[in-house]
Amino acid sequence: MLSIGIVSLTPGAGAKTLCANLANELATAASPTLAVDLTPENMLRLHFGMPLEDRRGLINQDPLEVFEYPSGVHYLPYGESLQGASSQLDRDQSANGSQLTQVLERLPDDYTYCCINLGTISLGTRDLNDLHELQNSLDILLCVLEPAPLTYAYLYRGLSRDLRSTPQSFSSVYFVFNKVAPNLTLNKDILNLLKAELNPRILAPMMVHHDQHVPEALATQQPVVDYAIASRAAGDFEALALWLKTVLK
Repeated sequence: MLSIGIVSLTPGAGAKTLCANLANELATAASPTLAVDLTPENMLRLHFGMPLEDRRGLINQDPLEVFEYPSGVHYLPYGESLQGASSQLDRDQSANGSQLTQVLERLPDDYTYCCINLGTISLGTRDLNDLHELQNSLDILLCVLEPAPLTYAYLYRGLSRDLRSTPQSFSSVYFVFNKVAPNLTLNKDILNLLKAELNPRILAPMMVHHDQHVPEALATQQPVVDYAIASRAAGDFEALALWLKTVLK
């Protein structure tokens, strides 16, 4: 099973959205795919229509029971603590490398791909080693960036002042731009600044554009391709999934 971790490097950058839509794009009869939520908020479920009152999940089930979305992707939520139950994951806002390895060992192995929502790891407050730990537990780690004013400051503090040289130590990490809006001057300027500052080797060749169909799809509790197949975001997620397949071969 090939593991794909998705993490936001700034709050609200879109790890949940990418995780859900990439899993949905990767899932086929020939390539069964599992989406996993490792954030206590349990909100990845909203992309797959899993009821809020459904308490099953990683921290309170053994054996694990997945939720099946009609397109074929399987979903495993974080879960909710039962009275008297405790979990190492309960005590942290996001999983570290060793916890991620333990989770991967528990997952069923009859899937081709596993997309894991890791939530937000702010480089402004946490050490760069967090990314290295996660990278070492995964086949690939996607770091989601939004071209927004605070993004550059987070990267500048977390990756050191030389943003082009430090990321060379990442062997399986790629930065993915999300909510790209070239028609907005500030968004375009920050995107160009980040692309100029970051090492091009770690930039994914595809980006996801801002598209109103994305929040609308979430409101209907389904991935965007099932809500609006002709939307720009649906095409972006398809292209990103195809690129991932080639990288993971």
